[in-house]
Amino acid sequence: MLKYLKIFPILFLLSLPLQKLIAQTELKYSLPELHQLLRNSKTAEERIAYNNRISNFYANNKIFSKKNIDSAIYFANTALKESSAQLTGKLYGQSQLSLAKAKLKLNDVGFILTQLKPQRQDTKIEFLIETGSYYLYKAKEEKSDLDSAMLFLNQALQRSKILSLPKLEHLAELYICDVYRERGENLRAQIAFTTLIDKCKKAGDDETAAAASSRWGDHLPFSQQKLAYYQAAATLYQQSGNVQEYIGMQKAIADVQLNMGDLQSAEKGLLSVLAQYKNLRYKNLQFTYDLLSVVYRLQGKLKESLSNSLQAIRYMQLTGSDAAKGYFLNNLGSAYAELGNTPESVKAYQQSLEAMQFQSAEARLTSLKMLADGLIREGHCREVLSLTKIYEADSKTPLAKVILATVRGNVYQSLKRYDIAEKYYLQMIDWESKMQSNLFHSAESFYTIAQFYASRNNFAKSNFYYEKVLALPKGVTPLSSIRNIYYNLYQADSAQNNLKAAIEHYKSYKQINDSLLKARSSRDMQELLIQYKANQKEQDNELLRKESTLQHNKLQRAEWLTKVTVIGLFALLVIVGLSLYGFSNRQKANRLLVSHQHEIEFKNESLQHLIDKQAKLLLEKEWLIKEIHHRIKNNLQVITSLLNAQSNYLQNDAALAAIKDSHNRIQSISLIHQKLFQSDHVASINIHSYIVDLMKFLCDTFHVNQRIKFEFDVPEIELDIVQAMPLGLIINEAITNIIKYAFPNNAEGKVLISLSDLNNGHYHFSIEDNGIGLANYHEDENASSLGITLIKGLGGQLGGEVSITSDAGVKISLNFPALINN
Repeated sequence: MLKYLKIFPILFLLSLPLQKLIAQTELKYSLPELHQLLRNSKTAEERIAYNNRISNFYANNKIFSKKNIDSAIYFANTALKESSAQLTGKLYGQSQLSLAKAKLKLNDVGFILTQLKPQRQDTKIEFLIETGSYYLYKAKEEKSDLDSAMLFLNQALQRSKILSLPKLEHLAELYICDVYRERGENLRAQIAFTTLIDKCKKAGDDETAAAASSRWGDHLPFSQQKLAYYQAAATLYQQSGNVQEYIGMQKAIADVQLNMGDLQSAEKGLLSVLAQYKNLRYKNLQFTYDLLSVVYRLQGKLKESLSNSLQAIRYMQLTGSDAAKGYFLNNLGSAYAELGNTPESVKAYQQSLEAMQFQSAEARLTSLKMLADGLIREGHCREVLSLTKIYEADSKTPLAKVILATVRGNVYQSLKRYDIAEKYYLQMIDWESKMQSNLFHSAESFYTIAQFYASRNNFAKSNFYYEKVLALPKGVTPLSSIRNIYYNLYQADSAQNNLKAAIEHYKSYKQINDSLLKARSSRDMQELLIQYKANQKEQDNELLRKESTLQHNKLQRAEWLTKVTVIGLFALLVIVGLSLYGFSNRQKANRLLVSHQHEIEFKNESLQHLIDKQAKLLLEKEWLIKEIHHRIKNNLQVITSLLNAQSNYLQNDAALAAIKDSHNRIQSISLIHQKLFQSDHVASINIHSYIVDLMKFLCDTFHVNQRIKFEFDVPEIELDIVQAMPLGLIINEAITNIIKYAFPNNAEGKVLISLSDLNNGHYHFSIEDNGIGLANYHEDENASSLGITLIKGLGGQLGGEVSITSDAGVKISLNFPALINN
């Protein structure tokens, strides 16, 4: 058996997660450039824009750490302060959004819901979408997280529709499509995505149509269908004029071609992407170089592979964008491994595993797999077994289980525990069959178990899996693995006296092996390694120079502080000598004051905690109350619908009139609840707006047209719901009677409704008409009628007393105390 290094890098995991990782990254500028642009900014608008851009850089381009997120929050707060002069301006809203995104990185949803209060309606909707997407893509998400995501996204969708903001409406729908996918409702998600794409196209929103096409493509396995959705997205981005996203989709298309084994198309596409980025003077080229490294490694162009991998690391360091550091180091380790440089590959894999700690579980296990292969080659099998126990908790998905089973199979094969190794390899194949089809993964699994059976001289089984590998598209399997397959097939043929097949397989092995040996022996390869190490040394020297300068500054400052301290100490000794007794007394007083101060600070902290908690609860309460008002309004609407339905079956005019009156009373109450759930206030309504809407309803109900003119003398004040509801019922009863009886025979008339503040804590309310009046009206005699009984009862509920007079019409007056100070 040929003892070649067992190298088969897992590529399928390193492409699409990386695409998601760079979705919101800064591609044009490096971090030093952004700081320089900020320093050179001449206007407030420029400073705000660059502060926000730097904040997003720390949040998305930098590896996740408390320090980096604190930096993102600092620059977002700086932008917020700079733009605070215009609370309703777009820049202020953008700054709030930058701060919200940074806070969500720390899972601080409470801060967004209670502390940030956007003034612009579009910013409020963007907050809802951002919060919904946080719950949607939350690590280790549960069903409750998806429910929360749907709640926030539906709120954003409804607000967008009400305010006629189609772009935000489409964006909310895009995330809702992803919620369906995350819930496992694949058919519903597919229908929702395709419907949204068509809807956006018809509305002329090519950017969101492109985003939807790209997002649905993300969910599909590597196939022509996935490629078609990505190509459609690229075309839409090009039509919309979004050059950056258009180039990004070209890179994603090349990524798919890479994973489908079409290496020639992938190489051509990535070189085109690289040229376009350079033409636009974009600095963050590391993602493109990293993919090119993979393409060249699969083609057996090891020099180009290592060169591009080193370029990816170099650009990562130059730009300060280290969020994908783990992925780049993983590919660097694979490039070294292909060249047989095991120590360098292990070093890169160890750094990769450390950098992957904040990535997905599958990404961590991928780095573990690559590191394990290197450690096994160095004979550290026990260390690998210890690592598998540490990362056992990460193996929850079929893909993760495949990787862990592969690692354990490799370890036990190296330990010559072949029965245990075969058990894990069969587990690997079993879990592989339960995954979505992926060419790279299939090749990895088939090659691994074939190598195992070949080492045990079980040629029937090894040849079975070798043929499966060779049946896959040409670019899927690295040339080094194809070489090993042909050599092992040659050995199997020789053992079985199949000389013709053995010669053909040996020729294929020899041809590939010679090309790989030529690549490994290239002088340019050594020059690349020397150059890379020289660059690393230069960076280390630059760091040492900075540390030396910093240390020198610290020494000078310490020297100056020493002089100042000596002088101050001398002066202090003189003062202490003169006031020793007084100092002793003051010290006692100070101890007492400190004790009180600590007590006060403790109480203040407790109070602040309670205030923050109360604010959060109040906000949640407001949302619940609005929902209650909405549901009450809906229930009242159901009741009115039932009354209307019942009236169709009644022949008695009195019963019909009673149902109609009940319908109007319920509608007056329903109108209050409608206004409450549509308003930002949950306990009071604008009484002027309410009365006007109620009058419109009553006029429409009784078909008043223009024969009765209604005049309003009602100020724009907020009235508590406790008072607004009885007042609305009083108006309903009074106006209903006026329309019915005050102007018989369709006579014309006038009605005045007024509400005034008496400035003594009371309101005066009145309704008067110039109709025929109440014939022989006496309050004691007429008090038993239902309408007047309701009006008087409701007046008493308001804490006032109703007065009804009939002189050239009817006037209803009511004084009642105010509950809200307007």
